[in-house]
Amino acid sequence: MTNPQKIRSDDTTKDEFPNSSGVSNLNTSLNLWNHLFADQSGYLALFSGARGPDLKRLLSVSECYFSWPQEAGAAVEYALAESGKSREVYFCTHLLTDKRRIKENAAPVLALWVDGDGAKVPPHLPQPTAVIESSPGRDHFYWRLARPIPPEEAELLNKRLTYATGADKSGWDLGQLLRVPGTRNFKYPNRPVVTIKEIREKEMRDAG
Repeated sequence: MTNPQKIRSDDTTKDEFPNSSGVSNLNTSLNLWNHLFADQSGYLALFSGARGPDLKRLLSVSECYFSWPQEAGAAVEYALAESGKSREVYFCTHLLTDKRRIKENAAPVLALWVDGDGAKVPPHLPQPTAVIESSPGRDHFYWRLARPIPPEEAELLNKRLTYATGADKSGWDLGQLLRVPGTRNFKYPNRPVVTIKEIREKEMRDAG
């Protein structure tokens, strides 16, 4: 298991692929997860599956849970290993209180999220604190809050942000899965890498 304290922060933002599998062995995912979860504790859920002939359906799906932050390094290694096997890799956008990805197990939420699906955040709205490119021209947006809020409140705010931005209307609920930075998107022939476009520390202080 990788000790998360030994993962260099400057490695998390590089886009180099030196290993033979062609999958990044640099820990971009940890950079995002530190931003979203900070000093919270709970379970981080990772989900993976193989892309079949029907691009809308994943085969041989698997879900694993890691204690945050104690097993952060192991979660990074698992995500990159699954991607190295040509499997799609996603994570639950909030921590859980138990090893089952259901609404009842949602921990307090420190960051809101929207699956942009090609949409952009209008300038009159609070700007996201993290932007992840899931594929060329398509982004996931996150808004780090000044304090954790109840899961039900976060879900309502996610819905409002989704409709205000014209984003994917299936991507705002609790338990939502979004792609892990540093892994590849196998829906496309060129298998683009999911990359961090921006992370800034300024928080969205007024979640209302």
